[in-house]
Amino acid sequence: MSEKEKGFKVVDKRGQEEEEAQGAEEADSVKPEEAESREPGTGAEDTAEDEFPYEIDFINFILSLSHSVMVHLGKVPHPECEGACKVNLPMAKQGIDIIEMLQEKTEGNLTGDEERILTSILTDIRLAYVSESKNK
Repeated sequence: MSEKEKGFKVVDKRGQEEEEAQGAEEADSVKPEEAESREPGTGAEDTAEDEFPYEIDFINFILSLSHSVMVHLGKVPHPECEGACKVNLPMAKQGIDIIEMLQEKTEGNLTGDEERILTSILTDIRLAYVSESKNK
């Protein structure tokens, strides 16, 4: 048989790919002693932990949404507007509706603290919305 008639050769490279991936992960990871020596603004790469000083969880997500509502109601300064920005009641209402939807969809799945905080936040932003809509 000639070389072409013998068929083909199968080479399993799965093990090699895993080893290469592990090597890349180790190169990307930072040793604890290196992480401690890093300072912001030194040109060292920042990790995701440096960017987010708090844990991303349900309560922080709800707080972020409620903060957005308060910005649209003019109760909190808008980061892009120096001073006062226009009150945007439709956007505030949309934010409240989203938080209400989350409350409905998560009913029975929240801890006691999460439920209390969510209820409290909704009460606060609803009152702020009503107050602002009366001023218009």
